Formats: sequence, C-alpha cells, structure tokens
Amino acid sequence: MGWTFRKKIRLAKGLPGLNISKSGLSVSTGVKGLRFTKKIIGKGSDRLHAGRFGVYYRKDFSNKKKIKEDEKEDKPDWLIQEGKNKDLFYSDHGMSPINVLREKAKEYQKNKEPHKAEELYMKIAKMSRMSFDYCALGDFLYRQDKFKEAINAYEEAIKLEPENHYPVNVIEKIKKKQKSIKK
Repeated sequence: MGWTFRKKIRLAKGLPGLNISKSGLSVSTGVKGLRFTKKIIGKGSDRLHAGRFGVYYRKDFSNKKKIKEDEKEDKPDWLIQEGKNKDLFYSDHGMSPINVLREKAKEYQKNKEPHKAEELYMKIAKMSRMSFDYCALGDFLYRQDKFKEAINAYEEAIKLEPENHYPVNVIEKIKKKQKSIKK
C-alpha cells in the first residue's frame, strides 16, 4: 500500500467541511452519526455514512457522468452479445440459462464425461463471447492435456479482455510444461 493523505478543513460551524485528499476534493456535511460527502474533483464517488459506537453503514453513489453518444468507446463483442441476448444472461427467477449450462458442464466434468463437458464448454464460450468462459474452456482442456486447444481458448480470452493477465500466465505455464515433456 502506498502513501496517502487527507485533510479536513472546517470553514465555519454549521457549514459543510472541505476535504482534500490524494483522490481529490470533496465537501461533506451532516450531524454526529450521519454524514453525506459530495465528490467535487477527482476519482471516487459520493457517499452516505451513518453510525456510531463502532457500528457503521456506508453507501457509495456513482459519480460517473453520462457519456455523450459520440464519445462512447466501442463495446467489446461479449457486451454487445449480452445486450442482444439478455435472456441468456439474466433471469427474474433463479439461475440464468447460461449459468445453468455452466453448472451442467461442471456436472459432466465431475461425472467423468469429458467429451460432453468439452462440447458444452465450447458452446458456452461461443454463445457468451466472454473471456471468463474461454478461460473455463482453456482450464478444462489444460486438465485434459489438450495443450494446443487450451492455448487457442486462452488466446480467444485475451482477444476479448486484453487486460486479463490470467490467460497470459497460463499460456506461459503450458509452454513450460510442453518444453519439459519434450526433454
């Protein structure tokens, strides 16, 4: 953990306090046991803080401004897919269909039915277009010693979510294992 700072300046009794910290500038007001903080400059969110005697409740409110249509970044494929097929990802009652399939794939894996599990993991990954599901497929294939197919799945996960370091690390691990096997 790095260095940080925070300074509260009371302008006058009854007026909101000014907070200066590493993360920015905020104004807070309230009474003993109940305080609301409004973020003015910097990162973070608005916050409601309540409680006394060691028992507290804290609620953060999003401080993100709405982005104009022309300023929006391109959405990743899996997010577009999720938007088009909301019924696959969300359900008002119980588990969503995609999560039911994930559980079924795990069940096949536990019951020593690798062909069915592999087929289902592939369908899930193609359907969801989520890095998470390609990593799950890669993990399954890696445990089956199908290294080439596992690397392909992890590479697809990297395409979908480049900032995810997990598939990169596993690919390195597989390549080291392949070298040790060849020796």
